[in-house]
Amino acid sequence: MSPHASGDSVIVRSVLYAEILLTPILAALAPLGLATLIWLGGMTLAADAATRQALTAKAPPPFYLLLAGLAGWGLLSSAWSVHPEQSLWSGTRLLLLVLIALLHLKAVETLGPEPRRRILRGMAFAGLGYLLIVTLAVGSESPLVKLFHLIDPKNLDDDKSRFNRGIAAYTVLCSAYVMAWIRYRGALWGIAFGFLSVAVLTHGMSMAVPLTILGAGLIGTLAWKLGRPVAFAAYGIMLALFLLLPQIFAALYSQDWVKELLRNTMSWNIKHRLIIWQFATERYFEHPLLGWGLDGSRRLPGGSDSIPGVEGAEFMPLHPHNGFLQVWLELGVPGAILLAISLALLARYQMANLGDAKLRLGLVLAASFAYFIQGSVSYGIWQNWWIAVALLSALHFAITAPFNPSRPTP
Repeated sequence: MSPHASGDSVIVRSVLYAEILLTPILAALAPLGLATLIWLGGMTLAADAATRQALTAKAPPPFYLLLAGLAGWGLLSSAWSVHPEQSLWSGTRLLLLVLIALLHLKAVETLGPEPRRRILRGMAFAGLGYLLIVTLAVGSESPLVKLFHLIDPKNLDDDKSRFNRGIAAYTVLCSAYVMAWIRYRGALWGIAFGFLSVAVLTHGMSMAVPLTILGAGLIGTLAWKLGRPVAFAAYGIMLALFLLLPQIFAALYSQDWVKELLRNTMSWNIKHRLIIWQFATERYFEHPLLGWGLDGSRRLPGGSDSIPGVEGAEFMPLHPHNGFLQVWLELGVPGAILLAISLALLARYQMANLGDAKLRLGLVLAASFAYFIQGSVSYGIWQNWWIAVALLSALHFAITAPFNPSRPTP
């Protein structure tokens, strides 16, 4: 906690309560509204004197400065971008989001122990409500899908995917809810909540969801049992994959068996992803040093062309559906290096602040890798709502951190 903290700011308590309680409803039913939630919250927190004092009392962790530098590079990329207006807008937005993230985490530092406990209790029950919504949204015959079909009729495929964003967000946030229940009622409650979440997320979902929850859960469990060596190894492997990703994709798509695979019949969702990644890789190597400009994926030459033999399917539907590949494609080598260093510094910051708290380390790691896995197959890295999920996950974990007035919350 900041030495300047008051611990009783009505603005901070109100904003954090509102964000914690509204996150499940918006994430499940109107996920694009998560962006509005954090923007309004950030602007309101900027009016709080204690938060501003905490913000200026100490320099932010280095990874914030690197992320701001990444946004600045995105702004600069408008000079050669295929979509300069979009690059300028997205770069400005990302710079402001870095500030909004910092305002939120500094606001948590101003909380005294009693307000923190009350918000923590609200978080635990909000997580339970979110789990209930996700449970009722599984499958095309689920109660929520039927209800929303009556309100806003769509075809069957749209009904099945109506809640995909909210479920993806839950795979990231559920680890923080587990921590909230542990802090609120004890380890058994947290473990029970975790098992319920795994049971729901591995039943009747699209392939990406159970793979995410099982993969992230495995990494988190290993970190819980074995500690920081697992975290360092996991982050190291992730960063290595990121830094080598264009070369990995180029090598894969040059293989005869991959070419044959793309000619064969398979799930269209998987095949379309493979075609998108192939197209993105080829376009990246046309401008490998500087990239095509921030958020330029939506205007790549040939990106809006239809895939032969498939009506309505484009080679590049707005973004590559792989966050790390999108960074290489749009921001080139400098952007990739800035993001890699930012992630490395973030990992180091997490390790330094988590100390020997293995269970908390495991849950933070599980959330981080759930975000990484989902972002590698589904969403654009610059999407407002998806960035909001990352910020809200960090906020939830900050609130669940043990109260320690001598050290910032991790």
